[in-house]
Amino acid sequence: MTTFAAKTILPQEYKALPPEVLKQKIADKKREWGKKLVILMHHYQRKEIVPFGDHLGDSFGLSQKAAAEKEARHIVFCGVHFMAESADILARPEQQVYLPNPNAGCPMADMAQIEDVFFAWEEISRLVPTAEITPVSYMNSAAVLKAFCGKNGGLVCTSSNVTKAFQWATLRRPKIFFFPDENLGLNAARMLAYDPSEIIIWDFKKELGGNAPERVKNARLILWKGYCHVHTNFRPEHIEEMRARKVNTPVLILSARGSVDDRVKGLETGGDDYLTKPFAFSELLARVQALIRRAGGISDPTRLSQGDLSVNLLTREVTRGGRNIVLQPLEFSLLEYLMRNAGRIVSKTMIMEHVWDYNFDPQTNVVEARISRLRDKIDRGFEKKLIHTVRGVGYVLKETQSLLE
Repeated sequence: MTTFAAKTILPQEYKALPPEVLKQKIADKKREWGKKLVILMHHYQRKEIVPFGDHLGDSFGLSQKAAAEKEARHIVFCGVHFMAESADILARPEQQVYLPNPNAGCPMADMAQIEDVFFAWEEISRLVPTAEITPVSYMNSAAVLKAFCGKNGGLVCTSSNVTKAFQWATLRRPKIFFFPDENLGLNAARMLAYDPSEIIIWDFKKELGGNAPERVKNARLILWKGYCHVHTNFRPEHIEEMRARKVNTPVLILSARGSVDDRVKGLETGGDDYLTKPFAFSELLARVQALIRRAGGISDPTRLSQGDLSVNLLTREVTRGGRNIVLQPLEFSLLEYLMRNAGRIVSKTMIMEHVWDYNFDPQTNVVEARISRLRDKIDRGFEKKLIHTVRGVGYVLKETQSLLE
């Protein structure tokens, strides 16, 4: 495995530069390196840097996409340490992975250290033959834990396929040892109708994980005591406080806690919807859209305008300067997305995520081709151009010309 090249300290001069100058430098560097440089952008990144990403998604999906980039030599992963490790594992020999901030870590991943997992494995093996246990690690874990699972006949799962991983494991051995996300494991077990009496929590700070020997012997599922600290920062009382201040903004609670009591408490304190891990991104998006539709006083516009360009979302009519413009369905969707984000730079990845299927193949130039056709229909014959290319970053729809074009 290669060493992350980003372990050098960031020069002080960069920290003092204003945001606009930094954005220009990033755009210049992307233009200079072209396809040799790939920037991976995790979902959790700040919105001001997302447009610079070549791919947007979760850690595993991003790592796969980077490895498939045939011309890429430098991979910059805007995420945390275990994500860059995953990209490094899947990268080809000639590719180098960079982690911008080597101190960026995941508190939950850090809750399961390899020496503690080794010790737990040894303690369990005194009561249960390891041939009866399948170790399963959540993707949010260190590479050494993933290797431990592979060495001992286990596997690594994501939040979207954890139930399938459990089913695969139980077909081979009667017991599962899952780490480091206790709540994800509990929710998966609940979805698979596990008997609660066959589930134990392993607290590595206690002898036998805090369990009686018979409980360990009889357990079908051993869950590591680990969780994401960030999820504990938002609590039911925060919603109660919002409602007390007459704030009626819809609240969708996205939580690792999935018991009936947790869900009921979240809704009774003022939440409008409740979604537990694991979940499909498409379901999350659909629930958000449903809340927006139902929210009192919040309505979707039926017409979008930018300068002399007008789009009727009900009749799907497009006019500019009084002239009708006929668009194909995909061209209309692309224009709608650009107009809803008028004045804001949107990257190729953002366009693919919102206009095309979420898992669309990023290797083709279909976005560039569609933008070219749309620009031909919208801007041809007009002195003032509306659709602009921000080289190395993406596209923007606005009346004034982009400074980066």
